[in-house]
Amino acid sequence: MTKTKIPSEPKHHFVPQFWIKQFRPINNPSIPENQKYHVYVLRDTASGIELKFEHTSGLMQVPHLYTIQPEGVANTDGETVYLNQVDNDGSKAFQAILDEDYSAAVRDALAEFFAVQFMRAPQTLSRHAPLSQDLASGIRLGLDAGSYNEFCQILQGILPTVPAFTEEEYQRIVEVSKNMSENERNKWEDELCKLLSVPGGNADIPFTDLLHDRSGLAPIKSVLLDMQWTLKKAESGDFILGDASLLTDKGDISSGIRIPFSMSQALYLTPAAAPTSLIETDIASANEVFSLNLESAARTRQWLIGSKQALEHRDIQHQFRSARPLTQP
Repeated sequence: MTKTKIPSEPKHHFVPQFWIKQFRPINNPSIPENQKYHVYVLRDTASGIELKFEHTSGLMQVPHLYTIQPEGVANTDGETVYLNQVDNDGSKAFQAILDEDYSAAVRDALAEFFAVQFMRAPQTLSRHAPLSQDLASGIRLGLDAGSYNEFCQILQGILPTVPAFTEEEYQRIVEVSKNMSENERNKWEDELCKLLSVPGGNADIPFTDLLHDRSGLAPIKSVLLDMQWTLKKAESGDFILGDASLLTDKGDISSGIRIPFSMSQALYLTPAAAPTSLIETDIASANEVFSLNLESAARTRQWLIGSKQALEHRDIQHQFRSARPLTQP
């Protein structure tokens, strides 16, 4: 009897494998050739915290994370086409850093990649529906404003992190809605919310717009490039990487970002009045390495990877016990 082979679900990595591979053990003769793309990873299992040695393909991924299903037909272009290009460009920029190219061009390429990285994370995608509802409600309430400035104040009060609408956009909204009855406005809000929050995403609405049109990344990229970039090399010890790969203070990217880049390097983006266009270099003290590792362990959700010695540290494992669902901020 012939067994029917069940197709495996596509694994969509929200932290690309080329990044994860920067934390694999190298020059270790005890590791066989067929495990050269394995990394040490902490897992929270039923029997407690366990240190495993696993292939990068199964880490920091969610099946069908970027699959869209217009009319019920699965479309995986988000991963296989658009994000594949993002990751190819990102991989080249990472390699440039490893080759000690700290130019403005590499900095710009990394800013583009990191801007996408902020948007592709599971916790960001999971916030789409509730934020869509808030945005629709904010626009609806803003229609009762007497001026453009009042409209912006109302919307910012509901969604402080949403960039302000332009005055031209405000006028267009007013023009569309000015002859609507109260009932029609309520229905319009419902339709707007439905449009913004189609389950699973849709190629024609903002859920996937950033994959088709990179110009939408400009506000995030601009914030990144307005900061000073410093690549710090570990004086001693190894950096580790969690599945929350871009570390910020409560999601405020403008206050600074810390990024474990490889086992021996980390990027620090800090606010600066006059940042240089080049990536500066510096040495990370042992205390700085350990501090960033503690933050990675505390912020990660399911995976923590790095050197065996770093992951075996008692304090790192203690922080990792706070592991939580991928979609939780």
